[in-house]
Amino acid sequence: MRTRVLFIPANSHRAVTLMDTDGSLEAFQSLVGGNIEIVELYDVGQHSLYINEEGKLQHLQFNSRATLMFHRGVGITLDVIMGDAFIAGPTDDDGNDTDVDSAIVQMVRGL
Repeated sequence: MRTRVLFIPANSHRAVTLMDTDGSLEAFQSLVGGNIEIVELYDVGQHSLYINEEGKLQHLQFNSRATLMFHRGVGITLDVIMGDAFIAGPTDDDGNDTDVDSAIVQMVRGL
């Protein structure tokens, strides 16, 4: 199942980009460079932020844009996101991620 996600590189000099994935675990792990952790962004339209679950342990680069989305969507401001991340849309009735909403794309691109 194709899923369009918004890739947020840790390197803030690189642009955020829309990417089509096959929605598989392997594709998602490839985007974050390892095992994934899912953070539900309840205050941002029920979207999901996918991060590398070992980003801090591996001393990956600080991701300022993903951190801002984490703070906005979860309300916890004492944590940071390390490494590349991406946002997928809300899950459907079968538990599959849907495409990221264009309003979220604009929000992240404005950071």
